[in-house]
Amino acid sequence: MKECAHALGRHPSTIRIWLRDVDFMAELKALNKQVWAKLDAELVAKANTTMERIQEVSDDALNKLLDLMEHADSQVVQMRCAQDLLDRNPDTSKTKKIEKTTKNLTLSAEFLHLVETSEREAGTTIDG
Repeated sequence: MKECAHALGRHPSTIRIWLRDVDFMAELKALNKQVWAKLDAELVAKANTTMERIQEVSDDALNKLLDLMEHADSQVVQMRCAQDLLDRNPDTSKTKKIEKTTKNLTLSAEFLHLVETSEREAGTTIDG
């Protein structure tokens, strides 16, 4: 909380007062959602643009690798092209692609404050 107060040029007690203000917390939560939604949209757009560009040139890249594999003067270049193609084939690749799902969790300052208060009253801590 001290770092937050310092960054905002406020006293920590001012931040504590704000955290108890229901209207402030609702506005903060709404702004938090807006910021994350905008960031998510930008990341999705960037990823889509990148994937579109890769798809646009992937046929040319594959053709170049095939051409180099068959016609390069250097056997090392031919071997590396062949190896690169084999590594991208799911049937012959030495590595397997792992799919994963990510979940985002947002904890509000109010929630954390309530947890801290509850633990203090119960005489416990999150660590044990």
